Amino acid sequence: MTLGERLKEYRQTEGLSQEQLAESLNVSRQAITKWENDKGMPDIDNLIAISKMMRITLDDIVKGETEIAQKASEKRAINTKLSLVTAVVFFIVSIIWIIVGCVNLNSAYLALPVMNFICAAVLLVCAFIHVKRYLSFKE
Repeated sequence: MTLGERLKEYRQTEGLSQEQLAESLNVSRQAITKWENDKGMPDIDNLIAISKMMRITLDDIVKGETEIAQKASEKRAINTKLSLVTAVVFFIVSIIWIIVGCVNLNSAYLALPVMNFICAAVLLVCAFIHVKRYLSFKE
């Protein structure tokens, strides 16, 4: 992987556009494009600023994928799987809770089904958040 490809990957991992990165480094967007296409190279000051901004070492940028970068990408993969599993569990528990709440609607204690519905709604919101997080990891 070239320096430009690494810069692009790190920028995208941080969720930054070329415009945003250029603005924070006080360079033009075209300069970022040149760096990412290996038609130019950032000076040492910009490399240091990029490493600080993206919380990576200069070795990661210049030399390529090091042990630290590999561990970070493995951790990202585990987090994506964990988010998906958590979302699925939340969905299943929410559906079960809603079914139980519907069965108990004839209960003399109306507070129990209402509480079931509130808890199920909270779980569904959490599930949607995890699905959104999972999809953001996949990009």
